[in-house]
Amino acid sequence: MRESFKGARHILRKPRKRGERSSKRGLSKEKVCVLIARDRAGRIVDFVTGNGSVSVLSLKTTLKPVIDEDALLVTNGHSAYKSFCKAESLYHEIKSQQRRAG
Repeated sequence: MRESFKGARHILRKPRKRGERSSKRGLSKEKVCVLIARDRAGRIVDFVTGNGSVSVLSLKTTLKPVIDEDALLVTNGHSAYKSFCKAESLYHEIKSQQRRAG
């Protein structure tokens, strides 16, 4: 999602009008990466991991303190999750998102 500077006096980019699109498509440094995790009991935690795509360093600082050592991490196929699980000796399962016809 795009980063909001609402109420800020000094921003590092040109201001956007309401509804205006980002200058770059897809994942870019203009967008904020939000990590959302849910356990089997239904507890949800969320973190803003920074701008751009998720990284192993951001996963270590945000996810490591809240995840158990014997946990199974189910993610999409991003390489940062695979590297994080390997470094922390976690079980990792990749769930692919299949597109629906229609």
